[in-house]
Amino acid sequence: MTKYLIFIITFTLSFSILAQEFEKDMKAIISKIEASKAISISVKVSLYNKKGGAVQYSTVSTVDFSTYGTITKLGEMEMYTSAQHEVQVDHEENQVFIHPVSKTNVDFSDINLKEIKKLMEVDETAVKKPIYTLLSNVNGIKTYSIKNIEGYKECEVVLDTKEEKIKRVDYEYADSGTTKGQYCVLVYEKFDYSPSFSATYFDSKNYFTLENKQYTLSKRFNTYKLIVQ
Repeated sequence: MTKYLIFIITFTLSFSILAQEFEKDMKAIISKIEASKAISISVKVSLYNKKGGAVQYSTVSTVDFSTYGTITKLGEMEMYTSAQHEVQVDHEENQVFIHPVSKTNVDFSDINLKEIKKLMEVDETAVKKPIYTLLSNVNGIKTYSIKNIEGYKECEVVLDTKEEKIKRVDYEYADSGTTKGQYCVLVYEKFDYSPSFSATYFDSKNYFTLENKQYTLSKRFNTYKLIVQ
């Protein structure tokens, strides 16, 4: 797994301790996720044209993970991942992409926590270093502000350190690039470490069958175009 090292050399000791506190809190959550045999997360995603501005896009993203596979849904897109296949369903274009893969395991963290992990990775050669501020700490609910992150003006992260869960992440993008000045809010409405999935929930037959090296889509996709990659 990625090593999460934060070296704050040019700041005061108290700032350095705060950076380490954020790292410690995040590591505890990521470690619990990575140790979980199953997890179910639902996130409300809202994108604004600017902080305090108008909503440009809003949807709900869900991630269901077990040792048998992962099912991710975001808007019109659906992804099924197992040790043998990656399936991407585009419900808007009525297309299903199937990609045979060879894996020894399914890793929830690497697939779904890339943005969160970026907050803990610092380029030691960079002139700008992240600036961490603990905005509040109420009964273990901590709100951190992080500035000086490449590509962002500011990021606020709300963590439940008692339950070891992420509650909310707000990103304010920098005034450059395709996301110029946009503001993204992720509200974790569900963070279940003990979900109950049916025995067939992660069965590949929900998406396709494979016989004599030929793929056939399941009935719910009988009007979709199949593309095997």
